[in-house]
Amino acid sequence: MAVAIQTLTRICGNGNLPGTKAKLYLIGKDEILAWPTIGSGATYGIGKTLTTAWSLVTTAGLGYWRQFDILVDTGAVNMQIQGNVGSKYWKPQLEFFIEGMKKEQLQFGDDIVGDSGCLIGMIQLKDGTTLVLGDLENPLFVEAGEGGAKNEAVGIKYTLYYNNGKTPYIYNSGLAIKLTPN
Repeated sequence: MAVAIQTLTRICGNGNLPGTKAKLYLIGKDEILAWPTIGSGATYGIGKTLTTAWSLVTTAGLGYWRQFDILVDTGAVNMQIQGNVGSKYWKPQLEFFIEGMKKEQLQFGDDIVGDSGCLIGMIQLKDGTTLVLGDLENPLFVEAGEGGAKNEAVGIKYTLYYNNGKTPYIYNSGLAIKLTPN
């Protein structure tokens, strides 16, 4: 049996900026009519790229991505390998911080916990790569939420995760992200 792994070469002088941009996008999985097409072909990694735009419901008030401002330099996508020998899998996690403890931020906290297991997310890395977190069968769950400690920013730090066993897809940044309801 041949292995699938191929050689990777680092481009000299082309560093990866750490963290994410300060915008998070979430949508209810039931608002997605069809998953975008997954890339195909001989290019290594093309099977990790979504190459068509999202097909969303047209119901009034639905069918759009909600956009959230997160505190700068608090967004991080972490990928941990879980499981025992012979049954290893990836568990991607998204960490972010919503600044403030006003009524809107507190309502967001209640809503995201209530919507746990029903969300798909997207977040852009600082290099412009847009990662898709979760899928229709394995949506995002809230793993943790905690308020800032003494002498820290006022707000709530969240950790979302999904468990399809694989690394995230990349959404083609040239495709639209619909931000207005029908």
